[in-house]
Amino acid sequence: MFIGYFTERPYQDPDSGYFGSTGKPIMDLTVSNEIYDPEIGAHLYNRYLDEKVYAEEMGFDGLVLNEHHGTPFCMGGAMNVEASILARLVTRARMEASTFMAPPMQKGVPWCSLSTRPSNPISSA
Repeated sequence: MFIGYFTERPYQDPDSGYFGSTGKPIMDLTVSNEIYDPEIGAHLYNRYLDEKVYAEEMGFDGLVLNEHHGTPFCMGGAMNVEASILARLVTRARMEASTFMAPPMQKGVPWCSLSTRPSNPISSA
């Protein structure tokens, strides 16, 4: 069995209102960069990398990465950058790219999740 660790890596700043489930409603791409504090962002980004390293230490087989752009619920904007950093920090866990692709415009075609695992490269979601 393959067990992967995944988290969205949200931006958490009580002063801006984006903090946990009690914060402002998230309107995807309408969030301005004005609310982003680079010091808080750097701290959070390092914390999320540390959590992935800890997940490997706790026995997880893979570290699942995803990306969103311009959203406070996921600070990951480029999976390849995060995977490159983690490749230097972990020794056993594999990186998993969790990418959701829009299906062809046909009825009954499921969404797909693309994984880097050779044994199961594409699975229905």
